[in-house]
Amino acid sequence: MDGPANLTIIGENVSVVNIIGTTAHVFDVRESGTNISRINLTVPSGDSGIRLYDSQNCYTDVIRVNGGASGVDFYGSGNCSLTNSIITGCSEAGIELQTRSASGHNVCYNTIDNCTVLNSAETHGRGIYLQDDSHHNMISNCTVANCYRSGIYLKTNASHNTISGNSFNDSIAYYGIRTNAASHNNVTNCYMCNNSQQGLYLFAHADWNNITGCTISNNKDDGIYLDSSNNNTLLNNTANNNTKDGIILGHSNNNTVRKNTVLENHQHGIQLEDGSNNNVSCNWVQNSDDHGFHVDGSSTGNTFKYNNIVTNGLFIETNGSYQWQFYNGLSEDINANYNYWGPNMTSEKINASIYDSGEDSSKGTVTYYPFNMSACPCAPIPEASTFFLFACGLTLVVLIRYFYGEGVKKARK
Repeated sequence: MDGPANLTIIGENVSVVNIIGTTAHVFDVRESGTNISRINLTVPSGDSGIRLYDSQNCYTDVIRVNGGASGVDFYGSGNCSLTNSIITGCSEAGIELQTRSASGHNVCYNTIDNCTVLNSAETHGRGIYLQDDSHHNMISNCTVANCYRSGIYLKTNASHNTISGNSFNDSIAYYGIRTNAASHNNVTNCYMCNNSQQGLYLFAHADWNNITGCTISNNKDDGIYLDSSNNNTLLNNTANNNTKDGIILGHSNNNTVRKNTVLENHQHGIQLEDGSNNNVSCNWVQNSDDHGFHVDGSSTGNTFKYNNIVTNGLFIETNGSYQWQFYNGLSEDINANYNYWGPNMTSEKINASIYDSGEDSSKGTVTYYPFNMSACPCAPIPEASTFFLFACGLTLVVLIRYFYGEGVKKARK
């Protein structure tokens, strides 16, 4: 759409204009200040509904797009918005943000709010796709579901984007959120549930991202997987009832995993595999099928403090222990003191709930004392309808020191 700037196209009254496309882009907007609202688009296979081409300050609102390769394409455009719109049945991406490499124009400072993207169900289908070098975009209050690949995908050098208040659920083959070498992004208060692989997958130097206040549950793989990604913060998230681990850090270093609720996962609660110098503290990890904490590979220099590690693994009735609350697969020792291990857990029961040198002489020893006799108050409290509330001890922390010498390593079983 070439022509004078500040063009406005609005469907009359409360109705909409219905348009059946016949060209590559039903609306190819190349002028800044263009406004489009209350339009229904039916898009031919392989084409796009609206392409904002090297444009600034364009406003699209109450758009319905059905079919085509992409619904709305921000192509080298900035300071544009898409709001209150519904996009369905695209083969590649419902909403796509991509840099126009020929002009060097990055796609940036755009706003996508209160949009629904459904059924991008073909093999390459994604809900929202931020391509290379997309930055400082805001994506909020959107619902994305039933896409083949990912609900949202942040590709190489997509940075400083804010993704807030969205749901990315029911991906057919892959993830709720996937990032690939995308850094300095903020993901807050999002839902990633019922996806075929991980709810959240940070991959290949996806560094310095903040994931806060999200619910990542009921996924058919892990809840959160940091894969070769460093210096990220996972704070105040809920990762429950995932088929594998609640949270896994693989080949990932210097991350902060703090104040997360990790319950009822069907392998491990939190796993570190070749991850070093991570701070894992103030988390509530309960009712994992296999291990509450699982540490393996070359994972060194990690901090495990002030976690509530409760009733993970198989209950052993003869001694009141759980196999295993903490599993050390390393040859190095691990310091895991100042954690809370559940109600009525004596030093002997805690000792029997930890897999380390006492079970395999090739493994390092886990030091678990001093330990907390009541739940660590810095960790989130699971809802009363689901888990125990330790009302008498949530604000009072009592430390037990081993009588045979402070700082002595865990006794052999």
